[in-house]
Amino acid sequence: MSGNSFPRAARLLTRAAFDEVFRAGQSAGSNFFRVLVRPAPGPDARLGITVPKRVVKHAHDRNRIKRLLRESFRQRRLQLPPIDLVILARGAILTADNVALRKDIDKILSRAAALKLPTDTGKMPGSIADASQG
Repeated sequence: MSGNSFPRAARLLTRAAFDEVFRAGQSAGSNFFRVLVRPAPGPDARLGITVPKRVVKHAHDRNRIKRLLRESFRQRRLQLPPIDLVILARGAILTADNVALRKDIDKILSRAAALKLPTDTGKMPGSIADASQG
């Protein structure tokens, strides 16, 4: 059961972490979601969720969508590469039932995992640039 958990380390928690994905992330879309993806700084995939009030007015509907997203991510987390994901709700999401949302979530997670991301997220320690400065 521990493999399917959703620990704190698997979540994007700070505004800075979200902003970094928004700034440097690649995008993919589906019927009800947009996902932004960037390489994770750590060894595991991390998730951030945004369900704007202007898209989903009622809190109980926003919570239902977030619950479905977290559950799908939790089940697939160990199969995902080390990426940071921010998933945004969009469009006519309120017209979808849970089955349609789950299908769309699986689709968007598959697309996110398939994106070709740059592997170099910054200067590598021990690189030639480091040696020339010493």
